[in-house]
Amino acid sequence: MKSPLSSLRLTIVYRLALAFSATCELSSFATEDGQTNIKFLSAKNYVETFEAEVKRAEGKPVGETYAKREAMRRVAELMKEFPDDPRVVDFKSRLRDAIMGGKGDTVVITEEMLAYLKTEYEALEVVSSAGSKKWAEILHEQYDDFDHVVPAFPAVDPESVDVDDQIGARLLLSGFDYESNVFSNGGKQWVAVGSASQGFYFVDTSSSRFVQCREAVKRARSQALGSLSPEASSSWLILGEVTGVNLLVPGGGENTALQAYTGWEVEPLAVWVPGTLTAYPTADQKGSYAGEEELMKAQEKARKPQTVPVDVTPADLVRLHLAAIKEKNEKLYLETIHPQLREGPRALSHLQFVYDVTLRRLHTTFVHAEPFEVGPVVTLEGEPTGDEDLEKLFLDDQDQAANKALESRHVEGVLVRVKRYDAKGRQVESVHRMALERSPDVEGNRWFLVRGYGF
Repeated sequence: MKSPLSSLRLTIVYRLALAFSATCELSSFATEDGQTNIKFLSAKNYVETFEAEVKRAEGKPVGETYAKREAMRRVAELMKEFPDDPRVVDFKSRLRDAIMGGKGDTVVITEEMLAYLKTEYEALEVVSSAGSKKWAEILHEQYDDFDHVVPAFPAVDPESVDVDDQIGARLLLSGFDYESNVFSNGGKQWVAVGSASQGFYFVDTSSSRFVQCREAVKRARSQALGSLSPEASSSWLILGEVTGVNLLVPGGGENTALQAYTGWEVEPLAVWVPGTLTAYPTADQKGSYAGEEELMKAQEKARKPQTVPVDVTPADLVRLHLAAIKEKNEKLYLETIHPQLREGPRALSHLQFVYDVTLRRLHTTFVHAEPFEVGPVVTLEGEPTGDEDLEKLFLDDQDQAANKALESRHVEGVLVRVKRYDAKGRQVESVHRMALERSPDVEGNRWFLVRGYGF
């Protein structure tokens, strides 16, 4: 028979065991709830992070990010375990919106938006046809029937012949690559064509004839062929004239050792960009490309007279700015930009550079741009007006009169945010910001672009 003390001990042990078991069971439930909460919190965190990425992109495609992948994986797991949980349903809906938003904003690209490409194609047909005929004429006059023609390669060794006998010789020079083989020597820029084994020709890119040809190619791009790049000259075929001999150190191409070579100096009589145009020097020192006069007359006849209205809105000015570039209307393009930014040859050269870059980008990056947000008009100089006129709450009449006497002019500004779209209507790149200003002292107080011009 057990003693009362033993029975008491057994009872205590049993009750302790029950208490321990209950504690373990409760602990298990608590742990399970904690893990579930962690899953929900983690999914929420990644969904919010991905949403923030989409918001920062402002319509630009986001692509596959770590936050997106983790958000989808974790929400997918919750959908299997808790398909009816309101939080899971919310995560799924938010994630769907973020995924679609991350694909980027889209617009419908209309024929009107792409009309400039059709116009360029028609211009290319005119210039290309005229260029082929002109190239054939120049070859006939300056090469086929010329009594002193030399093969380009292998080049004649200047040390083995009388140099004077080679001056004036004609040759056809391919392999001209301005970007890769330009180098400076003796205060000039040259392009080396050839090799150590085949001999070298040196084209003086500062010579009048070369500059005229290159300017004509640039003009063709600005006036008609936006996709043409004067820098991408690797396909050029040059009808050249030997003008002398020189010892130079080609710094481009494969001459990494910077060794000096003797070669023939060549100046272009004409440049043919295969399938595109023929450029040549002219007596007026401006150069020309075949079909230029015909094309300019056709464009002038087809182009509608257009100026910037005095009452133009900021958004419409941005649209007009883009239309001017698409239509190769440089005069209208300049009229959309503040007069102070057009003063002097350096300023105009910079604006021409921006114009050329945008033309190129309209063929490589985007086909259309559209303002989607116009900010509030703010006073940059002078006395605030309208809702901005908060100073009057703090200044008496005497203070306001004193401030007005100090004012030199009144200038207002506004910021326009623009999105760019590719041929499929998808937004590309980040939002572009364009700043505009107006003043009663400048051409009737109309809006002008001051920053962000070009796209």
